[in-house]
Amino acid sequence: MMKDLTQFNLHYRAQIIISEIGDDMSSFPTADHLTSWCGLAPGNNESAGKRKNTAVKKGNKYLRVAMIAVAWGAVRMKDSYWKALFGQLRKRMKTQKAIVAVARRLLKVIYKVIKQKEIYQEKGIAHFMDLQQKRYSFQRANVQ
Repeated sequence: MMKDLTQFNLHYRAQIIISEIGDDMSSFPTADHLTSWCGLAPGNNESAGKRKNTAVKKGNKYLRVAMIAVAWGAVRMKDSYWKALFGQLRKRMKTQKAIVAVARRLLKVIYKVIKQKEIYQEKGIAHFMDLQQKRYSFQRANVQ
């Protein structure tokens, strides 16, 4: 199951991920709990309406390093959803922040795959573009 998820040829990283989180997701009520435990959850440092930069939270450093490596592998795949997502995030934030955001989303996908015991299917760049088109249509409808 996990082998299918890692189409990025990072079987070693998949072993680290499974060894760190296990195959029983009952410890984590939601995917957000898992990302927080890993240290990939976004920080919330705001004062007087200004959002301030924060470092990556403390968490399971082995899992975090593995997820960052998997994210780099994912964004380098040609015509993948993850590459398109990274490109979109890269427009509005620095590269390192964008890769952490991709790693967080990947970890949420891994949580779902393990919890529901299903096989991961890469949806590709067409799926990403379709989602973007729906989002822009929804935003335009709300503005008018």
